[in-house]
Amino acid sequence: MSAQQDELGAGLGHLIVRVEGSRVEVGLNRTNARNALNPALMEHLSEVARRLRLRTDVSAVILHGAEDYFSAGADLSGRADAPRPTLMERRRAASLGPDLCQAW
Repeated sequence: MSAQQDELGAGLGHLIVRVEGSRVEVGLNRTNARNALNPALMEHLSEVARRLRLRTDVSAVILHGAEDYFSAGADLSGRADAPRPTLMERRRAASLGPDLCQAW
């Protein structure tokens, strides 16, 4: 693994980041949930996009899913059993989608 890979993927456990020259591959890595988007994965995608935006040596980014699927969509598991979120938690959750879109 190169230093570039360490830098781009550092701390982003739900993603596999590979750098090949000016091309970067970002792979969704929640195979146990068919790469469904949960808050942590959405934050990791936003963070890697912010890191990539600062790079002048990147000309292409390929986003793909690990294994045989891209993504199952939103991860709704565990929501029925979860306690009602606080106002701040609801605000943070509501901002994840727009943050993700803006980052990319």
